[in-house]
Amino acid sequence: MADNEIKELLIDLKDAQKETFKRLDELGQKQEETTKRLDEFGQKQEETAKRIDELGQKQEETAKRIDELGQKQEETFKRLDELGQKQEETVKRLDELGQKQEETTKRLDEFGEKQEETFKRLDELGEKQQKMEKNLLEKINQVSLAVARIEVEHGEKLDILLDVVTGHTEKFNSVNKRVEKCEKRLDNHDDKIYALNSAVRAY
Repeated sequence: MADNEIKELLIDLKDAQKETFKRLDELGQKQEETTKRLDEFGQKQEETAKRIDELGQKQEETAKRIDELGQKQEETFKRLDELGQKQEETVKRLDELGQKQEETTKRLDEFGEKQEETFKRLDELGEKQQKMEKNLLEKINQVSLAVARIEVEHGEKLDILLDVVTGHTEKFNSVNKRVEKCEKRLDNHDDKIYALNSAVRAY
């Protein structure tokens, strides 16, 4: 082989070696980038796994809350059913109350009519009472006038009779006193007679 050919081969080999080193450097850089990206991917994978775990926990919590919500929903439906029954009972009682209210209104109307009749009868009775009082006052006045006339006409005679009665009363009192004295004397005589009888029996 000629020297020129050897030089050219060496030159080509150097060039090829330079390109190889260059490509190796580029490959090393890409390898580093790949490793870096793999590390980043690994971190993201861990974050993704962590987020998946958190999502799983949240999913469980959500399922639990859904179950609780379902129970509360059932309780709500149950309470709504009870409320519906109570509502029906309330409506029924309101209907009954309405009927009773109508009956009460009817009875109040009847009572009002009877009350008006009673007031009317009381007015009539009041008029009759006034007439009776008027007649009674007239009769009292008549009697009072008659008594006054009797007192005027027979007043002197009544005074005389009163004097006579008074005199007889005094005489009666005097007689009573004399009778009391006689009774005392009789009592003394009885005592003396009893003493004499006792003495006679002693002999």
